[in-house]
Amino acid sequence: MGNWAPDISAVYIAGWLWANGQESLIYAVPPGFFGGISDTWHPVVAVLGIADLDSFPFLYPPLWAVLASGGARETGPQQFADLVLMYHVVLLALCVVLAGRIARPASVSWRAWTLIGIALLSLSTPALHALLQNQPTITVTFLILASVDRLLADKAASAGVLLALAAAIKLTPVVFVLIFVLDRQPRAVVAFGVAGALLAATSVALAGWPLHRAFLDTMAAMGWQTSFGAFNPTLGNALLPLLSALGAIPALQHPTDVVTIPAALGIGLRLAALGLGTAVAVWLWQIPRRERLVLGLTALSIAVPLFGPIGWQHYYVLPLLLAPGAIALMPASRRFVASAVVIAASAFPLYVALRLGALRFTDLALVLNVTGWVMFLALVCAAGKPAQGRARPEPARDP
Repeated sequence: MGNWAPDISAVYIAGWLWANGQESLIYAVPPGFFGGISDTWHPVVAVLGIADLDSFPFLYPPLWAVLASGGARETGPQQFADLVLMYHVVLLALCVVLAGRIARPASVSWRAWTLIGIALLSLSTPALHALLQNQPTITVTFLILASVDRLLADKAASAGVLLALAAAIKLTPVVFVLIFVLDRQPRAVVAFGVAGALLAATSVALAGWPLHRAFLDTMAAMGWQTSFGAFNPTLGNALLPLLSALGAIPALQHPTDVVTIPAALGIGLRLAALGLGTAVAVWLWQIPRRERLVLGLTALSIAVPLFGPIGWQHYYVLPLLLAPGAIALMPASRRFVASAVVIAASAFPLYVALRLGALRFTDLALVLNVTGWVMFLALVCAAGKPAQGRARPEPARDP
């Protein structure tokens, strides 16, 4: 409590701008999108008394600026952040429960699962990054897990609605419709489409089309620009030091730089993600339903940030909470390796030692993060085809 979180401040500022009739400034962004705010926001943060604190631009759909305007009218910036933080802590606790309902093996008690979840949330870079930034990704993670939980409860329409709500906060959850396809649930796909259309219509009705046009233009202009550093572990980011050494891009500035990923690399990453998604669907298609959903959801939750232009640390909270269940589905000979690579990719003490303790090792921290998630993704995919006759752990049967 009392921590200033630049990410959630963007939501507050956007809400304040809407409440005060300055909606034309909501999607103002600095050159390169990252590392601060637009010059047009400086008078606003001065009025709000936060000019000496970091803030980032608002890059969410207009609906959330309209809804946040109520909070901006009734609270100050820090009060707003503290209230959202309490809400996010509750959601993270519920995420542990939902991940357990989806992925907990019968051999693991709820007490053990809860202790594992507490350890992961307390000692991992993704979870701590999510809390320090008070990130809306926590809500998105909760909604994705809730959607798959409803899918397993044979509530396909509810699953589609929950995922549509997640996609109305950030666009990337759209990719998780593949989970509905993997589970042969056309009703969930239809419910997602209908709910998404209704949410979009509500957003346009409340905020107006010009603000949505500004949002879409901002997203299009961002393209494949990325922020280089260990806080953004993507495959493209990890390759930037090599491209810089080869002279393909300008020399990188440490500890942070805004870089445009070369078009060839961007296209290659998109094609690789498409190929991986197709291969995983084929690979997992014939295995039992619970295993198919656990492994498919885990693989997809790693691939989405890993192959994109932006994959902030907090995006990896979802695969981290599912990891114990996915590891339980692997052969015993691979479980130690899988656990080790997840720890290497996410352990906060290691992140601090490599990135914060000595900034000259920023590249090493980034490459270690990405290598760990790539290896874990490979192990998760490999677990989809068990050796003939190998016993699989029995999934828990939750009411």
